[in-house]
Amino acid sequence: MRHVGLVLLVVGALLLAACAAVTTPADVPALEATAASPQFSTLAPTRTAIPSPTATPLPLTATISPPTPVSPARDEILSRLPPIATIRPDLPAYNRDEWRHWVDEDGDCQNTRNEVLIAESQADVTYKTERQCAVATGQWLGAFTGATVKTPGQLDIDHLVPLKHAHDSGGWAWDAERKRRYANDLLNPLHLIAVTASANRSKGAKGPDAWKPPNEAYWCEYALSWMSVKTFWELTVTPAEAAALREMLAACGQEADQARPTSVPVTVVSTIPVPPTVTATPALAGSDPTNYIGQGDVFNCNAFSSQAQAQAVLRADPSDPNRLDGDRDGLACENNRAPKDLTPVARG
Repeated sequence: MRHVGLVLLVVGALLLAACAAVTTPADVPALEATAASPQFSTLAPTRTAIPSPTATPLPLTATISPPTPVSPARDEILSRLPPIATIRPDLPAYNRDEWRHWVDEDGDCQNTRNEVLIAESQADVTYKTERQCAVATGQWLGAFTGATVKTPGQLDIDHLVPLKHAHDSGGWAWDAERKRRYANDLLNPLHLIAVTASANRSKGAKGPDAWKPPNEAYWCEYALSWMSVKTFWELTVTPAEAAALREMLAACGQEADQARPTSVPVTVVSTIPVPPTVTATPALAGSDPTNYIGQGDVFNCNAFSSQAQAQAVLRADPSDPNRLDGDRDGLACENNRAPKDLTPVARG
Protein backbone atom coordinates (compact mmCIF):
# COMPACT_ATOMS: atom_id res chain seq x y z
CA MET A 1 0.00 0.00 0.00
CA ARG A 2 1.27 3.45 -0.84
CA HIS A 3 1.82 5.96 1.96
CA VAL A 4 -0.94 8.59 2.09
CA GLY A 5 1.59 11.42 1.94
CA LEU A 6 3.01 10.02 -1.30
CA VAL A 7 -0.46 9.67 -2.77
CA LEU A 8 -1.21 13.29 -1.86
CA LEU A 9 1.95 14.38 -3.65
CA VAL A 10 0.88 12.48 -6.77
CA VAL A 11 -2.64 13.88 -6.55
CA GLY A 12 -1.24 17.39 -6.10
CA ALA A 13 0.98 16.99 -9.14
CA LEU A 14 -1.93 15.76 -11.23
CA LEU A 15 -4.10 18.64 -10.09
CA LEU A 16 -1.39 21.15 -10.94
CA ALA A 17 -1.20 19.59 -14.40
CA ALA A 18 -4.92 20.13 -14.72
CA CYS A 19 -5.25 23.84 -14.01
CA ALA A 20 -5.54 25.29 -17.54
CA ALA A 21 -8.96 26.44 -18.75
CA VAL A 22 -11.17 24.06 -20.75
CA THR A 23 -12.63 25.26 -24.04
CA THR A 24 -15.80 23.57 -25.20
CA PRO A 25 -17.43 23.64 -28.65
CA ALA A 26 -20.59 25.65 -28.87
CA ASP A 27 -22.69 22.59 -29.77
CA VAL A 28 -21.94 20.84 -26.44
CA PRO A 29 -24.99 21.04 -24.14
CA ALA A 30 -24.51 22.98 -20.91
CA LEU A 31 -24.86 21.61 -17.40
CA GLU A 32 -27.61 23.05 -15.27
CA ALA A 33 -25.29 23.96 -12.41
CA THR A 34 -26.82 24.67 -9.02
CA ALA A 35 -23.49 25.53 -7.38
CA ALA A 36 -19.90 26.19 -8.38
CA SER A 37 -17.86 23.16 -9.43
CA PRO A 38 -14.10 23.25 -10.10
CA GLN A 39 -12.94 22.96 -13.69
CA PHE A 40 -9.80 21.20 -14.76
CA SER A 41 -8.13 20.92 -18.13
CA THR A 42 -6.22 17.67 -17.86
CA LEU A 43 -2.76 16.93 -19.12
CA ALA A 44 -3.40 14.09 -21.53
CA PRO A 45 -1.93 10.83 -20.13
CA THR A 46 -0.19 9.96 -23.38
CA ARG A 47 2.85 10.94 -25.37
CA THR A 48 0.90 11.58 -28.55
CA ALA A 49 -1.93 13.98 -29.29
CA ILE A 50 -5.39 12.53 -28.70
CA PRO A 51 -8.10 13.55 -31.17
CA SER A 52 -11.20 15.01 -29.60
CA PRO A 53 -14.26 12.74 -29.90
CA THR A 54 -16.73 13.47 -32.67
CA ALA A 55 -19.76 12.08 -30.88
CA THR A 56 -22.30 14.63 -29.66
CA PRO A 57 -22.34 14.52 -25.84
CA LEU A 58 -25.66 13.95 -24.12
CA PRO A 59 -26.78 16.60 -21.63
CA LEU A 60 -26.20 16.03 -17.93
CA THR A 61 -27.89 17.65 -14.97
CA ALA A 62 -25.67 18.79 -12.13
CA THR A 63 -26.52 18.93 -8.44
CA ILE A 64 -24.09 19.52 -5.59
CA SER A 65 -24.60 18.55 -1.96
CA PRO A 66 -23.26 20.89 0.72
CA PRO A 67 -19.91 19.63 2.06
CA THR A 68 -19.61 18.27 5.57
CA PRO A 69 -17.19 20.03 7.95
CA VAL A 70 -13.63 18.89 7.32
CA SER A 71 -10.12 19.95 8.26
CA PRO A 72 -8.47 22.70 6.16
CA ALA A 73 -6.36 20.28 4.09
CA ARG A 74 -9.32 18.05 3.30
CA ASP A 75 -11.41 21.14 2.55
CA GLU A 76 -8.83 22.08 -0.09
CA ILE A 77 -8.92 18.54 -1.46
CA LEU A 78 -12.72 18.55 -1.62
CA SER A 79 -12.65 21.84 -3.53
CA ARG A 80 -10.93 19.87 -6.27
CA LEU A 81 -13.66 17.26 -6.66
CA PRO A 82 -14.31 16.62 -10.35
CA PRO A 83 -17.50 18.16 -11.82
CA ILE A 84 -20.59 16.70 -10.15
CA ALA A 85 -23.36 15.54 -12.47
CA THR A 86 -26.22 13.07 -12.58
CA ILE A 87 -25.67 10.79 -15.56
CA ARG A 88 -28.67 10.26 -17.82
CA PRO A 89 -29.76 6.63 -18.31
CA ASP A 90 -29.87 6.83 -22.13
CA LEU A 91 -26.10 6.84 -22.75
CA PRO A 92 -24.67 4.54 -25.46
CA ALA A 93 -24.26 0.97 -24.25
CA TYR A 94 -20.92 0.05 -22.69
CA ASN A 95 -18.85 -2.43 -24.72
CA ARG A 96 -15.75 -3.75 -22.95
CA ASP A 97 -14.19 -4.74 -26.28
CA GLU A 98 -13.92 -1.04 -27.17
CA TRP A 99 -11.48 -0.56 -24.26
CA ARG A 100 -8.60 -2.70 -25.51
CA HIS A 101 -6.34 -3.43 -22.59
CA TRP A 102 -3.18 -5.21 -21.56
CA VAL A 103 -1.25 -4.07 -24.62
CA ASP A 104 2.55 -3.91 -24.96
CA GLU A 105 2.78 -0.14 -25.37
CA ASP A 106 6.57 0.17 -25.39
CA GLY A 107 7.37 -2.97 -27.37
CA ASP A 108 9.43 -4.64 -24.64
CA CYS A 109 7.27 -7.83 -24.66
CA GLN A 110 5.80 -7.02 -21.22
CA ASN A 111 2.12 -6.10 -21.47
CA THR A 112 0.38 -3.65 -19.17
CA ARG A 113 -0.55 -6.32 -16.62
CA ASN A 114 3.05 -7.47 -16.26
CA GLU A 115 4.36 -3.88 -16.16
CA VAL A 116 2.12 -3.23 -13.13
CA LEU A 117 3.14 -6.48 -11.44
CA ILE A 118 6.82 -5.59 -11.86
CA ALA A 119 6.36 -2.01 -10.65
CA GLU A 120 4.35 -2.94 -7.55
CA SER A 121 6.17 -6.05 -6.36
CA GLN A 122 7.78 -5.54 -2.96
CA ALA A 123 10.40 -8.19 -3.80
CA ASP A 124 12.42 -9.01 -6.89
CA VAL A 125 10.21 -10.74 -9.44
CA THR A 126 11.04 -13.89 -11.37
CA TYR A 127 9.89 -14.57 -14.91
CA LYS A 128 8.35 -17.53 -16.69
CA THR A 129 10.95 -17.52 -19.49
CA GLU A 130 14.37 -16.07 -20.26
CA ARG A 131 12.73 -13.36 -22.40
CA GLN A 132 11.29 -11.92 -19.16
CA CYS A 133 7.91 -11.15 -20.69
CA ALA A 134 5.62 -12.64 -18.02
CA VAL A 135 6.03 -12.52 -14.23
CA ALA A 136 6.18 -15.86 -12.41
CA THR A 137 6.64 -14.83 -8.75
CA GLY A 138 6.97 -11.75 -6.60
CA GLN A 139 5.37 -10.25 -3.51
CA TRP A 140 2.45 -7.85 -3.57
CA LEU A 141 0.29 -6.13 -0.96
CA GLY A 142 -3.37 -6.26 -1.98
CA ALA A 143 -4.44 -2.81 -0.81
CA PHE A 144 -8.18 -3.59 -0.84
CA THR A 145 -7.79 -6.32 1.79
CA GLY A 146 -4.30 -5.80 3.23
CA ALA A 147 -3.35 -9.35 2.21
CA THR A 148 0.15 -10.27 1.00
CA VAL A 149 0.20 -12.31 -2.22
CA LYS A 150 3.17 -14.10 -3.83
CA THR A 151 1.47 -15.71 -6.83
CA PRO A 152 0.43 -13.45 -9.74
CA GLY A 153 -2.45 -15.80 -10.59
CA GLN A 154 -4.19 -14.67 -7.39
CA LEU A 155 -4.08 -11.03 -8.50
CA ASP A 156 -6.14 -8.88 -10.83
CA ILE A 157 -4.90 -5.56 -12.19
CA ASP A 158 -7.66 -3.19 -11.17
CA HIS A 159 -8.64 -0.07 -13.06
CA LEU A 160 -9.16 2.04 -9.95
CA VAL A 161 -11.99 3.80 -11.79
CA PRO A 162 -13.47 0.81 -13.65
CA LEU A 163 -13.84 0.89 -17.42
CA LYS A 164 -17.64 0.87 -17.33
CA HIS A 165 -17.64 3.56 -14.68
CA ALA A 166 -15.36 5.68 -16.86
CA HIS A 167 -17.74 5.07 -19.78
CA ASP A 168 -20.74 6.24 -17.75
CA SER A 169 -18.99 9.38 -16.47
CA GLY A 170 -17.80 10.74 -19.81
CA GLY A 171 -15.67 8.11 -21.53
CA TRP A 172 -18.57 7.01 -23.72
CA ALA A 173 -17.74 9.97 -26.01
CA TRP A 174 -14.08 9.03 -26.50
CA ASP A 175 -12.65 7.50 -29.65
CA ALA A 176 -11.10 4.01 -29.65
CA GLU A 177 -7.54 5.31 -29.21
CA ARG A 178 -8.36 7.34 -26.10
CA LYS A 179 -10.24 4.41 -24.60
CA ARG A 180 -7.20 2.19 -25.24
CA ARG A 181 -4.92 4.69 -23.55
CA TYR A 182 -7.21 4.92 -20.53
CA ALA A 183 -7.32 1.12 -20.26
CA ASN A 184 -3.50 0.91 -20.22
CA ASP A 185 -2.46 4.10 -18.41
CA LEU A 186 0.91 3.58 -16.72
CA LEU A 187 1.77 7.28 -16.41
CA ASN A 188 -0.45 7.81 -13.36
CA PRO A 189 0.79 5.33 -10.71
CA LEU A 190 -2.62 5.48 -9.02
CA HIS A 191 -4.57 4.40 -12.13
CA LEU A 192 -3.81 0.66 -12.22
CA ILE A 193 -3.07 -1.38 -9.09
CA ALA A 194 -2.55 -5.06 -8.29
CA VAL A 195 -5.29 -6.36 -5.97
CA THR A 196 -6.59 -9.77 -4.94
CA ALA A 197 -8.84 -11.22 -7.61
CA SER A 198 -11.66 -11.88 -5.16
CA ALA A 199 -11.74 -8.26 -3.95
CA ASN A 200 -11.59 -6.91 -7.49
CA ARG A 201 -14.51 -9.05 -8.60
CA SER A 202 -16.48 -7.97 -5.54
CA LYS A 203 -15.91 -4.36 -6.59
CA GLY A 204 -16.84 -4.92 -10.23
CA ALA A 205 -17.78 -1.64 -11.92
CA LYS A 206 -19.08 -0.02 -8.72
CA GLY A 207 -18.18 3.46 -7.56
CA PRO A 208 -17.30 4.34 -3.95
CA ASP A 209 -20.97 5.00 -3.19
CA ALA A 210 -21.73 1.30 -3.85
CA TRP A 211 -18.46 -0.38 -2.85
CA LYS A 212 -15.59 0.49 -0.51
CA PRO A 213 -12.43 -1.55 0.15
CA PRO A 214 -12.83 -3.94 3.11
CA ASN A 215 -9.53 -2.55 4.41
CA GLU A 216 -10.74 0.72 5.97
CA ALA A 217 -7.14 1.85 6.53
CA TYR A 218 -6.98 2.24 2.73
CA TRP A 219 -10.07 4.46 2.43
CA CYS A 220 -8.22 7.78 2.45
CA GLU A 221 -5.76 6.63 -0.21
CA TYR A 222 -8.57 5.07 -2.28
CA ALA A 223 -10.59 8.30 -2.30
CA LEU A 224 -7.57 10.43 -3.21
CA SER A 225 -6.60 8.01 -5.99
CA TRP A 226 -10.17 7.94 -7.32
CA MET A 227 -10.24 11.74 -7.47
CA SER A 228 -6.88 11.85 -9.23
CA VAL A 229 -8.01 9.48 -11.98
CA LYS A 230 -11.31 11.28 -12.49
CA THR A 231 -9.57 14.66 -12.65
CA PHE A 232 -6.75 13.38 -14.88
CA TRP A 233 -9.25 12.13 -17.46
CA GLU A 234 -11.90 14.84 -16.99
CA LEU A 235 -14.63 12.48 -15.82
CA THR A 236 -17.61 13.55 -13.73
CA VAL A 237 -18.79 12.21 -10.37
CA THR A 238 -22.37 11.69 -9.26
CA PRO A 239 -23.75 13.36 -6.12
CA ALA A 240 -23.77 9.98 -4.32
CA GLU A 241 -20.20 9.33 -5.45
CA ALA A 242 -19.08 12.75 -4.17
CA ALA A 243 -20.74 12.10 -0.81
CA ALA A 244 -18.95 8.75 -0.53
CA LEU A 245 -15.61 10.38 -1.36
CA ARG A 246 -16.18 12.96 1.39
CA GLU A 247 -16.91 10.16 3.83
CA MET A 248 -13.75 8.28 2.88
CA LEU A 249 -11.59 11.42 3.00
CA ALA A 250 -12.55 11.75 6.66
CA ALA A 251 -10.23 8.77 7.19
CA CYS A 252 -7.24 10.87 6.09
CA GLY A 253 -6.84 12.43 9.55
CA GLN A 254 -3.83 14.52 10.49
CA GLU A 255 -1.63 12.91 7.84
CA ALA A 256 -3.64 14.65 5.12
CA ASP A 257 -3.35 17.96 6.97
CA GLN A 258 0.43 17.61 7.24
CA ALA A 259 0.80 16.62 3.57
CA ARG A 260 -1.41 19.41 2.25
CA PRO A 261 -1.20 19.60 -1.56
CA THR A 262 -0.33 22.84 -3.34
CA SER A 263 -3.46 24.84 -4.16
CA VAL A 264 -4.44 25.38 -7.78
CA PRO A 265 -6.75 27.91 -9.46
CA VAL A 266 -10.43 26.96 -9.45
CA THR A 267 -13.01 28.11 -12.02
CA VAL A 268 -16.67 27.27 -12.53
CA VAL A 269 -17.71 24.43 -14.82
CA SER A 270 -20.63 25.40 -17.04
CA THR A 271 -20.19 22.78 -19.76
CA ILE A 272 -19.17 19.17 -20.17
CA PRO A 273 -15.36 18.83 -20.30
CA VAL A 274 -13.94 17.80 -23.67
CA PRO A 275 -10.93 15.44 -23.68
CA PRO A 276 -7.82 17.54 -24.40
CA THR A 277 -5.23 17.17 -27.12
CA VAL A 278 -2.17 18.16 -25.07
CA THR A 279 0.95 16.06 -25.50
CA ALA A 280 3.21 15.02 -22.64
CA THR A 281 6.58 13.94 -23.97
CA PRO A 282 9.85 13.60 -22.03
CA ALA A 283 12.46 16.08 -23.19
CA LEU A 284 14.84 14.25 -25.49
CA ALA A 285 18.57 14.79 -25.11
CA GLY A 286 19.17 16.01 -28.65
CA SER A 287 19.97 14.19 -31.87
CA ASP A 288 23.34 12.82 -30.72
CA PRO A 289 22.61 9.28 -29.43
CA THR A 290 25.63 9.39 -27.12
CA ASN A 291 23.78 12.03 -25.08
CA TYR A 292 21.53 9.25 -23.75
CA ILE A 293 24.37 7.21 -22.24
CA GLY A 294 24.28 7.27 -18.44
CA GLN A 295 20.78 8.76 -18.17
CA GLY A 296 19.34 5.52 -16.79
CA ASP A 297 15.81 4.20 -17.39
CA VAL A 298 14.21 7.42 -18.62
CA PHE A 299 12.85 6.92 -22.14
CA ASN A 300 10.69 4.20 -23.66
CA CYS A 301 9.87 3.59 -27.31
CA ASN A 302 7.15 6.24 -27.38
CA ALA A 303 9.76 8.93 -26.72
CA PHE A 304 11.39 8.41 -30.12
CA SER A 305 9.95 9.64 -33.40
CA SER A 306 11.18 6.63 -35.39
CA GLN A 307 12.67 3.17 -35.03
CA ALA A 308 15.95 4.44 -36.46
CA GLN A 309 16.26 7.06 -33.72
CA ALA A 310 15.75 4.44 -31.01
CA GLN A 311 18.17 2.08 -32.78
CA ALA A 312 20.87 4.78 -32.74
CA VAL A 313 20.48 5.08 -28.97
CA LEU A 314 20.71 1.29 -28.57
CA ARG A 315 23.80 1.27 -30.78
CA ALA A 316 25.40 3.99 -28.62
CA ASP A 317 24.68 2.08 -25.40
CA PRO A 318 24.05 -1.68 -25.96
CA SER A 319 23.49 -2.15 -22.21
CA ASP A 320 20.01 -0.77 -23.02
CA PRO A 321 18.98 0.68 -19.62
CA ASN A 322 15.66 1.80 -21.17
CA ARG A 323 14.82 -1.73 -22.42
CA LEU A 324 14.30 -0.51 -25.97
CA ASP A 325 15.23 -4.02 -27.12
CA GLY A 326 13.00 -6.10 -24.86
CA ASP A 327 13.48 -9.34 -26.78
CA ARG A 328 17.27 -8.81 -27.04
CA ASP A 329 17.39 -9.41 -30.79
CA GLY A 330 19.52 -6.30 -31.35
CA LEU A 331 16.65 -4.23 -32.74
CA ALA A 332 15.13 -1.38 -30.72
CA CYS A 333 11.45 -0.40 -30.80
CA GLU A 334 10.60 -2.50 -33.85
CA ASN A 335 7.01 -1.24 -33.88
CA ASN A 336 8.06 2.42 -34.19
CA ARG A 337 7.45 4.19 -37.48
CA ALA A 338 9.96 4.63 -40.32
CA PRO A 339 12.68 5.47 -41.01
CA LYS A 340 14.00 2.17 -39.70
CA ASP A 341 17.50 0.85 -39.05
CA LEU A 342 17.23 -2.94 -39.00
CA THR A 343 20.92 -3.72 -38.65
CA PRO A 344 21.08 -5.59 -35.31
CA VAL A 345 23.25 -4.37 -32.46
CA ALA A 346 25.42 -7.00 -30.78
CA ARG A 347 24.09 -7.53 -27.25
CA GLY A 348 26.31 -8.81 -24.46
